[in-house]
This record gives sequence, C-alpha cells and structure tokens, in this order.
Amino acid sequence: MKLFNKDFINKINLLGLSIYALLMPIMQNPYKPFLGNSFLLGKIQLVDIIFLFISPFVIIEFILDRKNIFAKYKLQIIGVLTYTLSILFSIKDSNALEGFIQLISAIYLSLLLLTFFIVIKTKKQFLFIGKSIIVGALISVIFSIIGLLLFYIFDYSWPFIIQENKVFPYLGEVARLTGTFKPTAKLLSSYLTLLIPSFISLSVISRDIYKYLFLFLTIVSLMIYPFTLSRGIVGLFFSLAFLFSYLKNSGFIEKIFFKFLSISFVLFFAITSILSTIHISDISTDYSFDGNLNHPKTVYFYFDPDKGMEKISTEISFAKDHYYWLKKSSIIVFNNNPFGVGIGNFSKSLKSLEKENLIPQGLSRHPTPQSEFLYAAAERGFLGVISIIILFFSWIFPLIKNRKNLLVFSALGSLISICFIDSIHLEITKFRFLWFFVGFIIVFAKDFRFDNEKKISNQN
Repeated sequence: MKLFNKDFINKINLLGLSIYALLMPIMQNPYKPFLGNSFLLGKIQLVDIIFLFISPFVIIEFILDRKNIFAKYKLQIIGVLTYTLSILFSIKDSNALEGFIQLISAIYLSLLLLTFFIVIKTKKQFLFIGKSIIVGALISVIFSIIGLLLFYIFDYSWPFIIQENKVFPYLGEVARLTGTFKPTAKLLSSYLTLLIPSFISLSVISRDIYKYLFLFLTIVSLMIYPFTLSRGIVGLFFSLAFLFSYLKNSGFIEKIFFKFLSISFVLFFAITSILSTIHISDISTDYSFDGNLNHPKTVYFYFDPDKGMEKISTEISFAKDHYYWLKKSSIIVFNNNPFGVGIGNFSKSLKSLEKENLIPQGLSRHPTPQSEFLYAAAERGFLGVISIIILFFSWIFPLIKNRKNLLVFSALGSLISICFIDSIHLEITKFRFLWFFVGFIIVFAKDFRFDNEKKISNQN
C-alpha cells in the first residue's frame, strides 16, 4: 500500500520539514491572534498545523527504523525523555490547564527534534532543508529592514514588525523590532544569535554567489540586531568571539575581531548584569571643602591653601529590577520546595511570598521567573534542573566531539550562548526554532561534516 511505503512517507516528512523551516520565522501575536481573541488560539502557529499533519508519518517512519535510530541517537532520546518526564511528574493538579499545555508542548518539541534523526537520510535531503532555513531567514530579515525603513524614513509603524513599548527601562517610550517573530523582540534576537555565526562560517567556506548571499545575510542581520533592544546582544558577542577564536589564526584582522568581541562580551555582560539587578533612578555628585587649613600633610600630598580638605560625594538612587526580584523569588520558592511547587504554580507561590512581605507586592503578575534554570527549579525542583542539564548536554556533546569543522564550531558557540547566557533571562526551551536548529546541526555534525555525498548508515 503506497501510503505505508517507506520512501513515500519519507518524502512527505521531508516536504513537511522544509515548509516548516521556510515558515518558522513567521508568527502570529498570541495577544492579537489572526483568528478570534483567544490567547490559547494565538499560541498556535501555522508551522504547528503543518507539523500536526506530518506527525503521523513521522511516527510511522520512526517505528519502521526505530532500532537504528535508538542505536545512533540514544543520548538525544534520553535527553528529551528526561525533559518530558520531569514535566509529567511535576503536574500536581490534573485539572490545571497549564500543566497539560506544557506537557503537550514538550512532547511536540521533542518530536520536532527527533524528526531530523528520523527523516534525513542523505546529504541532498539535508541541503534541501538547509535552503528552506536560509530562505526563511532571508524573508525575516528583509521584512525587518522594510519595517525599519517605514518607521524611520516614512514615520509609519508597521504593527506586525515594530512593537511600540510605552515604558522601557532608561529609554521611556521606544519602538522595538520584533520582525516576523512574536510576541517580543527576544525571539528575533535569539534567532539571529543562532544564525549569524553560521552565516559568517558559510561566507568563509562558500564560493561564487553563495558567498555574497551569506555575507548579505550576515551584514543585514547585524544591522537589524541593535533595533531589538535585547539583552541577547551579550550572547551574540559571546557566540561571535567563540567563532573568531577558531578563525583568529587565519590573519591579523581575525585576531583583532577576536579581541574586540571578547572585550565587548565581558563589558556588555557586566553592564547588563548590573542593569538587570538595579534600576538606577538618579545619580548626583556633590563637591565641597571644609576650609580647615591645618590638616596634617606630608611631602607626598598638600591641601589647597584656600579650601583645605576637598570632598566629592556621589549618590545613586535606585530600585531593584524586576529581573532581580523574580530570580530571588524563584530561589526562595526552590529552597522552600526542593521538589518543586508543580507546573503552573509559580505565580501562586509568589502570592504567598507577597503576603509574608518577602517580595514586593504585584510581582506575582509574572507567570515565570524569566530564566530557564530557575523556572525549572521553582516548578519542577531538582528533577527539573537535572533534566535541563541532561537535555543541554545531549545537544552540545555531539558538537564538541566534531568541533574541528568550522560550521559545527560556530553552531557550538551559538548553542552554548543560548543555553547558558540567553537562558539567564529567557525560558529558551519554548522556542521552536531552537529545537529545530539543534536537530538540524546534530545531523550535520554526525553525518555531513565531510563533503562527500553519502547515504546515512544508521549504525553506531
């Protein structure tokens, strides 16, 4: 029967993955969905419908080739199983919708990652998906450029591309570039952090028109990045410095870039860490002198004969940033509940801390601590933290093993940046494009880092 023919199923899955890659950057705003006003409906993206369609075929193909897939990708399978089970075991209220949504999301994202291991068999198939990713990225950056030109030249704010914030730390009312991603600019910045180092690597190793294409994508992506006003700039500097640590022996310019990017990473990490801890309201400096002309002195220093001892005093007025309070709250919650408070119960736990006057009133309006590890610790306890570590290890380990390849090395830097820098301020495991990218690059690292065309041998 043709429907269950292995080659036919593989073609359906490959086509679905390529369409997913193409449309992945294009999202609807969950707060302003295209259809209806339901927030839940707004969370569903077009790519989710595409994946729902091919998922039965993916499962069939997995069943047909399960032994080989288990043998070759057992570490990644252990990673997604641990992650998913940690969510399942942390659902303490069977009637809570949030627990159900998180569990379904974890299963979906895990299957999305595994789909690459199931479907991609040849280098030709791999390149087919890669081209779709590049076209999708090209659409996203071009839309972003158009949105910025309309805003700054023609004074028109395109709501789909530009997000106007009434209140933003230190800057007041600002316009942030979200691009085709929704609902915030953080998604676009993380997406670019993943892709920019790879674009640079591809521009180094490519020839003819493709070299110029990747140079164009690199330049335009770097141009639009600052308009996201995202803390993700720290992660971008790290991933680029990581890449140029590989390239620094190629020439003098590469060495200069490596040093510049390394220093920039350290400076921006320090600055954003401070500004994410305290919100400075005012800085004032006062100069005075006491007029005492009889202070003891030495041959090494002398007091002004008219002023005596002079004094400069600086006063900084500040409040602690909501990022600080959310992280502190999640640590308190974890200390009080080492096995977690359960999926969806973070805000409820904050309400009890507000009553005890341990944290400011109103902080419970935030559903998460906006940090991957602390979110896992607060809601899932030790099991949640361990599951995240195992998951990230299963992603990064294959890249470390094959880091001599320039593309793998650049992807490794991007992934470390997202998993251990962006995750400080984001729940990164919610990003579809991250799981997609991880599956794609693991397949490359394991099978296609060499230039030869080959059929994958699904053996250990």
